[in-house]
Amino acid sequence: MWNRRAEHEGSVPLADAIRNHLPLFADRAVAALPSGFPQIPAIAERGIRRYRLCLESLDARLADSRFLAGEDFSIADITAFVTADFAKRIQEVIPGQHRHLARWRAAVAARPSAAA
Repeated sequence: MWNRRAEHEGSVPLADAIRNHLPLFADRAVAALPSGFPQIPAIAERGIRRYRLCLESLDARLADSRFLAGEDFSIADITAFVTADFAKRIQEVIPGQHRHLARWRAAVAARPSAAA
């Protein structure tokens, strides 16, 4: 469940934001389709708002749990970690008020597999 939430509440809105914001995707704002699909700034804004709501949800979850799906590291943590890292492409970082999420991110980043 937490992996699906990380995907649908985090990765998907973030992808919308990135594809509708970065100049790299000008005229290619729809994934897997050819050019001819211009960016829509409102979709980028909506994606960022949805991504930030996801961060709030993850922070609340991590207040009661070491990792997203419980006490053990899982695919949910990988999905959320990669998503949070990808968000840097549009200058989105984990806000300071999300201290549980920041603690979790530091713990995941310290894992040997995250250094690769």
